[in-house]
Formats: sequence, C-alpha cells, structure tokens
Amino acid sequence: MLRRVSLLSALSSVLVSACSTTATVPQVVRGPVPARVNGPVVQQFVSPRPRATATQEAGTLGTSVFSAYSNIFQVSDADPDNLVALDGELWRTSLVLRYGIDRRSDVEVELPVLWTSSGFLDGFIEAWHSLLGFPNGGREDADRNDYEMRVRANGVDAFTMDGDQLALCDIPVTWAFRVYDETAARPAMVVRATLELPTGSVQNGYGNGGLDGAIGFVLQKSVGDWTFGGGADLAEVTTPSSFEDANLQTSDRLQAWVSAELRHNERTSWLMGLRYAPEATRDLALDELSTPNLELDLGVAFELTPAVRVMAGFSEDLETGSGTDLTGWIGISSAH
Repeated sequence: MLRRVSLLSALSSVLVSACSTTATVPQVVRGPVPARVNGPVVQQFVSPRPRATATQEAGTLGTSVFSAYSNIFQVSDADPDNLVALDGELWRTSLVLRYGIDRRSDVEVELPVLWTSSGFLDGFIEAWHSLLGFPNGGREDADRNDYEMRVRANGVDAFTMDGDQLALCDIPVTWAFRVYDETAARPAMVVRATLELPTGSVQNGYGNGGLDGAIGFVLQKSVGDWTFGGGADLAEVTTPSSFEDANLQTSDRLQAWVSAELRHNERTSWLMGLRYAPEATRDLALDELSTPNLELDLGVAFELTPAVRVMAGFSEDLETGSGTDLTGWIGISSAH
C-alpha cells in the first residue's frame, strides 16, 4: 500500500507542476477515460462514468463502444456462513449512444453486456504484482484460472454469478446540461441526472432488480497542453432481494473522480484518472466487500481517422475493496 501511495503522490506532483505549461498543440479534449468499477458485486449498482463537459451537437447522434476486461481475486472463506469468494474474470462491453437535444444538453443511453469466465490472467497478475511490489491477496495459494463468484452472509447466498455466460446488465440513461462554458477565470460545468433501468437478471447477479438514480456534476479546465477534469455523483440504489434475504443492505453511494490529459501532439493525448467508489455494503465485516474502491487509470487516446477516435490503457487498484485487481480497456468513438 505504501508503494501505491508513493505512486499516487508522484502523479499528483506531475499534475500540479503542469499548471505552468504553455500550449503548443491544438486544445482538443480526448478524455477522460470513461471507466467504472468492474467488480462483480458493485457492477449491479448505477455508476455514472467520467465524461468531458462538451455536449453532443444538437440534432446529431454520437456513438462509442467501451470494453473493459478485468481480473478479480477477492477471497475470504474462513467462516462458511460469512464468506466472499470472487475469483474469475469479467468482460464488460457497452455500446453508448448520445443524442444532442439542443446546444447545451444531451441524452445518453448505455447498452452493457457482461461475459463471465475463469479466464487466463492469474499467472500474469501475480508476476505484475510482484514486479510492482503489490500484495497478491492470497492468490498465490489458490488454483490458477479458477472461477467462483459468491457472497454468503448469515448462512444465506447474498450474491451468485454463474461462469461462462453472456448477459445484458442494467441500462443507464443520462441527461446532461452544460451550465457554464470554460473561460480564463472558471472551468466548464455540466450537471447530469441518471436513471438505471432494471434490465439485468437479479438471480444471476447482472442487476439489482430496481430503478437506480444518480445526480452529479462535471468540471473541466484546460491549462496549456493539459486538461483537468473531475466530478461527483450521489446515487440512490436498490438493495437486491438476495441481499435482503441475507440481512444485508446497500446505502446511498457517493462516487467521485479526477482526471488529467496531456496533449502529446495534434492527434494523440496521454490520459490519467483516479476514481473512487464506495463499498458494496457495510453489513458484512469482510474487507473484500466492505472496503471502498480506489482505481488509477492510465492510457492513450488518438485519432485513428478524422472521424474515429480510439483510446486504450489499463486500470490498477490502489484500494481494491469489492472491485478488480487489474483491468485492461479499449474504446472507440466517433470524434466530435
């Protein structure tokens, strides 16, 4: 954990020193990374993604696809009546459609599907953690490339997710309104509201069975070749019936993120981000479920053609909680 804090401090120093940079390339904003926690339990709850403050041009439709592949190993099974066994790999892919309502607002619909698997990355993750000096959380003592996704509380299964399945998750719909444009004195600001429709299977762990809602804001300011962003969203989520059967509750979820983008040249930007998401529940005193998530995003974005933008990179956990160990992601969108 100390090495992770040192890494975070070093990145913060770089971002602070960048405020004196003079612009040398066109001020095109390609970020932030639209990532979210891809953990098997918390993916049931609404989680608005980081976004830029630019809204879709009125009357036009923007499209993008974002795909994230995650390895998870969060296991605490000393007590058979109260255990967390989250071991496997998840591949979440979303088609995002954004329509411009007018010059200041747009509406976005995300259609996500999730694939579950025992995967193939356990050996790589152990080597990666050893290289960086990060703990393996006991994965070195478990069978590699195994699969189990289960949370048991008070003798009742609160969460299960079968392997080798492809299924639709809950569908978020977000309305966003640009309150301020960026000026020399102030950042651009967007406010947004999200409703997540209960389209995912509750029984198989792809949704929570209820209508979730979130309200939040996004800020963005460019300084020279850098663009900085950030935002927060307060979400009210439905407690899944399986949680209630096990005497577990979820609470309102305050999520936040910050980002930084460095324009390398006229076609390419380097992307960095830090995302916080709360724990899945506080009612089961196991770190694998009751600890918040903190993830670092690192990647690159570039124009493949004048009309197509691509981004790729990875996310590393700084505090895992009920999230993931390592996530690789790639996105493609219509540049606008």
